[in-house]
Amino acid sequence: MGGFDVLITVRDVADWVGGEIAGDPTRTVVAARPLSDSPGRNDITVVLDDKFLSSFHASEAGAGVVDHRVPLNGKTL
Repeated sequence: MGGFDVLITVRDVADWVGGEIAGDPTRTVVAARPLSDSPGRNDITVVLDDKFLSSFHASEAGAGVVDHRVPLNGKTL
């Protein structure tokens, strides 16, 4: 974890982006990391293109900001 890590919930993120939550809204995340930085279970990532969905689901990322059509596959979205 770097010097810019924060402690927020998935609900906080959803409120900021005007999104909906699928999964645990109280899940805590400490950092936002791109898939290229191997996000961990306490990180959130953003997936803007369907071609990265398999990488997202294979990652350890605890949560993700994705299109509403993406299946959970054990993640909080």
